[in-house]
Amino acid sequence: MEIDLYEVNAFSHRPQGGNPLAVMLLDEWLGSLALQILASKGGKPETAFVVRRGEKCEIRCFSAQREIDLCGSAILAAAAVIMDFFDRRLRRMDFVHPQGTVGVWRHGGKLSLDLPQWTLKPRLHPGPTLAALGVEQGEVWQNRDIVVILENREQVAALRPDFSRLAKLPSPLVVVSASDGGQGYVLRAFSPAAGIPEDAATATAHCALAPYWANKLGCPHLHAEQLSPRRAEFECELLGNRVIVASQVLQVRHKLLTLPEGMNLPFSH
Repeated sequence: MEIDLYEVNAFSHRPQGGNPLAVMLLDEWLGSLALQILASKGGKPETAFVVRRGEKCEIRCFSAQREIDLCGSAILAAAAVIMDFFDRRLRRMDFVHPQGTVGVWRHGGKLSLDLPQWTLKPRLHPGPTLAALGVEQGEVWQNRDIVVILENREQVAALRPDFSRLAKLPSPLVVVSASDGGQGYVLRAFSPAAGIPEDAATATAHCALAPYWANKLGCPHLHAEQLSPRRAEFECELLGNRVIVASQVLQVRHKLLTLPEGMNLPFSH
């Protein structure tokens, strides 16, 4: 059996940039084990599974090893696939995920994500985090993710983390950031516990970083650059208690994925 798989680069207009994802549309939900097996066969760091329910879509995202609660790249990629391949009239969509609802809308050549703001609290024991990153000093904060603030762009770019030590930290995602001067900041994100040593583009990092840097820099409109090997760029804006993250999306290709014999699954066509 062959199924449709869409490959998308989120948060970049370059073929080798942004976050490479796989998107699969289902008629109905499968069990978590079946979704995990499919994600491992998709050949991408993350796979988005979507079931359309009228005007809304339900979405779940998996890395090759585990489910991810909220993955902004997956939501952006799924919206791009549906808007480009299934209904070009759509300008806004709502995605229901395990942690709530995220809106996506298209304006011009960009897609925008409507994400929650997360408040950071100082992490009580910063030593293991700093040691895993190979740095001696830095602010260490915590919400869903561990967030580390360094002094400058060069420090973030030069990081050579110990992934085995990062994987033992209590948070599956560690985000490192610094001011980029003016009205912007840089970041890198590491998630070895989820099978992603370094994430190419991490939209949900801005749930915490955008409010933090808006307060530090005194500006609600921010440009962010992710210094992963593939690079990614984001435009962030604070609106009330939300963070609007805008970027470009590149549709890479559509292909057929061959399933193991006897694995019959309900996919949309």
